[in-house]
Amino acid sequence: LLEQWNYSGALAAYDAIISYNPGISQRDILYNRGRALQALGLYAEAAESFDRALQASPDDSLALAQKGAALLGLGRFNESLEYSDRALAISPEIAWIWSNRGTALENLGDIEEAQAAFERAGIPRAASGDAFYRNIVISQGVVFSL
Repeated sequence: LLEQWNYSGALAAYDAIISYNPGISQRDILYNRGRALQALGLYAEAAESFDRALQASPDDSLALAQKGAALLGLGRFNESLEYSDRALAISPEIAWIWSNRGTALENLGDIEEAQAAFERAGIPRAASGDAFYRNIVISQGVVFSL
């Protein structure tokens, strides 16, 4: 996946825009920078970028969900769950957020509630335990290992 997309180049472009105007608070630049960092497996840096995007747009369900996904990548499941729940309160129809919620719950040992979240995401019961399948679904195709 990383060979197909130039995430490093995109990250360099976002960093150049931000360094040119350090006070920039444009949600799209910070959000997309976070996505590039996340795709490169730099979850702590991605979480910081999503925090900055949320400063510009506090009720942005996608930025909330991506912050949750970054925390999921860091193994911070309780915090991830909080961000996923906030995102779902705004946009309950987005399946990949439900999948992330299920993954956080599963890692916290709440298998029954995790399964309900996976089902809400449209992931069949048999596939929800398949880590490869879940990794493809998580975060709109941004694949990371759990």
